[in-house]
Amino acid sequence: MTSEVVYLTGASGFVGQHLQRLLPARGVRKIVTVGRSGSDLDYATFAKAELEADSAVIHLAGQAHDLHGSADEARYEAANVALTRDVYEAFRASKARTFIFFSSVKAVSDAPAGILRENDEPHPTTPYGRSKLRAEQYLAGRPPEPGQELYVLRPCVVVGPGVKGNFALLNRLIRARIPYPLGAFANQRSVLSIDNLEFVVTAALKGDLPPGTYNLADDEPLSTVDMVRTLAAAHGRSPKIWPIPVSVVKALARAGDVLPLPLNSLRLQKLTESYVVDNAALKSGLGVERLPVSPRGGLIHSVVHTRQAGTSEGRSHNQPR
Repeated sequence: MTSEVVYLTGASGFVGQHLQRLLPARGVRKIVTVGRSGSDLDYATFAKAELEADSAVIHLAGQAHDLHGSADEARYEAANVALTRDVYEAFRASKARTFIFFSSVKAVSDAPAGILRENDEPHPTTPYGRSKLRAEQYLAGRPPEPGQELYVLRPCVVVGPGVKGNFALLNRLIRARIPYPLGAFANQRSVLSIDNLEFVVTAALKGDLPPGTYNLADDEPLSTVDMVRTLAAAHGRSPKIWPIPVSVVKALARAGDVLPLPLNSLRLQKLTESYVVDNAALKSGLGVERLPVSPRGGLIHSVVHTRQAGTSEGRSHNQPR
């Protein structure tokens, strides 16, 4: 039976906004946002509230991973560990049935040597990854009450309409007809379509997925060059890919570490490193051989939906008032 009432933290973020749009069509009749300003309930009220019986708590809120290398460990501890503890304890004390915690593959490794699996020994090296691991460890040490279920979901990078970060950067390059200059780099990266993420969440809300810890990723990894080609095709354009020598690109990236250039060493690493995530345990739990959306299908959907939304917005702005 689907949890018809969902308490959602992090509702204003990328994933939270999409879940608010998608879940009502999957049997969820009420979504109660929990957070700070602009939410239905603030955290203090949520902690004291009598949550509806058989409801679900989806905990998305937290401090995102650091893209600039200037992370504050204490800030991650407060946002990703202490907040998770408080939200989870409110759940355990309630009649709610399902708790879904969004962790991250970075709780296990920032740069796995091979394919990342659930049983790999965690060794995160960033404040973000360490904080997500500590949150997982807290939950593991506090099992849910009888009749309650706990899910720890570890998504890799999520793609979908409106996503930001390096995916949006690649999309802007293609729209501006700027060649992709990193064609000499060979890599493999797992991504997760927002539609596949919603499919997993819906299964958890329905009880169609056994409680546990799961890596979330689409079925096959893609190289960044594959992504560029797929995005270009979605825009109806031929991909422009320049195989500039790796040594030259790395030298430019090092210059970008000290100068305001569009490429620096951290961004180069994010665009060209390999990060492959195994989703076999997830598919086994779901009882499926493949997830609904392919990696390329997810990228194409992101482009098409974003273009349609932009066209609709432009038309609405041109309507007489």
